[in-house]
Amino acid sequence: MKKANLSKPIIINAIESTSDYNFDITTNGLKQLSDNKIDDEIVVLIMKRQKNKSESTINFEGIDFNLNEYGLFINENDIKLKINSHLTQVDMGMKLKAMIPNPSADISIGKDTTTFYFNFNASDNSPTNSVFNVTNSISDPNEGELVKLTKSGKKREFQVGKVGMGRLKSEIPEKIRVEYNVEKIKNNLYKITLKKHLEPGEYGFIFGAINPGATMKIYDFNVK
Repeated sequence: MKKANLSKPIIINAIESTSDYNFDITTNGLKQLSDNKIDDEIVVLIMKRQKNKSESTINFEGIDFNLNEYGLFINENDIKLKINSHLTQVDMGMKLKAMIPNPSADISIGKDTTTFYFNFNASDNSPTNSVFNVTNSISDPNEGELVKLTKSGKKREFQVGKVGMGRLKSEIPEKIRVEYNVEKIKNNLYKITLKKHLEPGEYGFIFGAINPGATMKIYDFNVK
């Protein structure tokens, strides 16, 4: 940018706004900046940004995780992939079902994948249920379920409860639940290891309270 004769304010703004960077602040890197007569204020900014990145990034099992990037991830052939989340809809029958209004997940994983990584935002208390105005904030991924979904026309669904004695009762059938172990890595980043390989089909993680009749966030994927 210096060689392109960009002004100092433009260079500073570019450094502050970029999210994809890896500055060389080794002795040799700083010497090169000095040799190119880069302004001290810009050099200090570069050093601060790289330091902040180093403090918020952790390498675990060959994957770089940004502790400020939240969600569910997998390692697919040494590439970190993010599993998208969707909001469920509710079928208020005698058996309460949560539905996802599309026939298949956005992402497919291999049948040998048994490890997931979940980084959650502990300060995210956004409402997930427009009926009861509840939240599904969590303290760790043990507070949740991995369930196998059933295809039904152009949607996927699973039972989350039933109606009885005039009230809603949370109840996920044992046959659709998948057990897993949880290991804390750092801060709010956790490793999730399935206890067995998944059969082909559609699946979804739900973290936080399971609320019958509630809209919930689900991280869905399919196994081919």
